[in-house]
Amino acid sequence: MRALLAIALLPGCLGGTYLDRDLACEYDVFNWLGGLSRHADVGESDGDLIRFDYPTNEAWITRINGRYNTLDGEFSVQYDYFDGYFMSVYEAEGYGTVYTDGDLDVLSTVYEEDVLGDSVLYQERHLRSGCDGTIRTRYPEGSSRTPYTTNYTIVSDTQVDYDSVIDYDDGGRVTREWTMNDALDVAGTVVSDADGVNYSSEYTQDVDANFESTWTQESTDFDYVGTTTRDVTGFNVQEYDGVEHGTGNVLFHLRSERNYDGSGTGSYQDFTQDLTCDVTYGSNGSCDLSCSNGYEGRC
Repeated sequence: MRALLAIALLPGCLGGTYLDRDLACEYDVFNWLGGLSRHADVGESDGDLIRFDYPTNEAWITRINGRYNTLDGEFSVQYDYFDGYFMSVYEAEGYGTVYTDGDLDVLSTVYEEDVLGDSVLYQERHLRSGCDGTIRTRYPEGSSRTPYTTNYTIVSDTQVDYDSVIDYDDGGRVTREWTMNDALDVAGTVVSDADGVNYSSEYTQDVDANFESTWTQESTDFDYVGTTTRDVTGFNVQEYDGVEHGTGNVLFHLRSERNYDGSGTGSYQDFTQDLTCDVTYGSNGSCDLSCSNGYEGRC
C-alpha cells in the first residue's frame, strides 16, 4: 500500500460566528486554521444542528462540507478534492464537544482513499485546551501501521508549531517537527532511525501543495544525499548521489521523474564504470534499464 497523505488541522478560509472570540488561547487562528472548530465557526445553525459547506484556499481541496450537532456532539466531515489530486476520498464521523472558546474534545473515525484505490482507516482523539493541542492517531487491530501522537502549540495569530513521534516495536523512531502559518505554508524536519537506516530531511509545502525536500540517508555501505519535489497530482522528481560511506566519494547518481502510480522515467550514472543508463519505471513496480554498455533488462 502506498503512503497516504494525511494532514492534521487542514486550514479553512472564511470568517465565522460560532466561536465567541473570548478564546481560551490568547491567539485567534480560527480564521485560517482548520479542524472541527473552524468548520463549526463557518457553518450555519439550524436549531441544534450546524451545517457547513465552504471553499478552501488549498489547491488540493475544493470544498469542505458536513455537520455538527451541538446537542449530542455527533459530527461528520467530507472533503471534495481537486480533480487532479492524488487523494480521492476523505470522510470522518464521530462525536465530542466543540467549545465556543476554541477548546476541543472530539473522537473521530476517518476513512481515506487515494486515486489508486488504496485506503486507510484510523481513529483520532483530538484534545485542545488553551493554546495546546494533542491528536492521538490509532489504527484497527491487525493493521501494519504504528500509532502515534501529534502535539501542537498555537504560538501567535499567524503560526502553529507541531511535533510528532512514532516509536516502533524494534526500537526505531521517527520524529517530525513542523510549522504552519496563515499563508498555509508548511516547513519542517524529519529524523528517522527506523529499520537500521538513519534518515534526515528538511522540507516545505505551500498552499498549492508544492512539496520540496533535501535529505540524507546513511547505511552501512552507502550514504545517499538528494532532493525530492512533488506537485499536487503526486508527480515527483527525485535526484540523489550515492556516496561511499566514510570516504565521501560519489559513486553514482540517479534521477527519476515519476507519476503517483510509480510510472515514469529516469537516468542512472555509475562513475566507477563510466556507465550511463536510461531507466523506465512501470506502475506495477517494474524497473528496466537501457545502458551505454549494451545492457538491456531489469534494474
